[in-house]
Amino acid sequence: MNHNDWSTSPMRAPFQVLVVPYRRAFDALEFLILQRADSHKWQWVAGGGEDDETPVQAAQRELVEELSATSAVRPLATISPVPVVNITGELTWGYEHLIVMEHAFCVNLDGQEFTLSSEHISARWVGLEKAGSMLEFDSNRTAAWEVKTLSEGGLLA
Repeated sequence: MNHNDWSTSPMRAPFQVLVVPYRRAFDALEFLILQRADSHKWQWVAGGGEDDETPVQAAQRELVEELSATSAVRPLATISPVPVVNITGELTWGYEHLIVMEHAFCVNLDGQEFTLSSEHISARWVGLEKAGSMLEFDSNRTAAWEVKTLSEGGLLA
């Protein structure tokens, strides 16, 4: 982006969000894993905050943008430090923010329709073990484990 585009484009905030979509199928928990169009890596809904958004606002917006889903996201305890260059490819905010925090959320998509954005080329409903073998990033696996554990404890709808 060149400087002239800054006045019309949202400014990226120094944090990342992750949204783990799940559902129950025949008494089993399944996760919707997404394959990125640019890198072909498998991950959850993910993106950065914009302008003055809070992490929950960014997570809700990313869910709408990537899946056209409007269900309410639920914050998870999983918050992971991530080198900024792993997210934006550069020192976006100089040396002030070398590491950004990735805030995880989950969303129940039981019985809901969704539409993939052009950011993704594929989506699959899979169990935790399969997701763990397909996901590229440890923070994604940690968030999925938290969702499964909350579900087993009866703490998720």
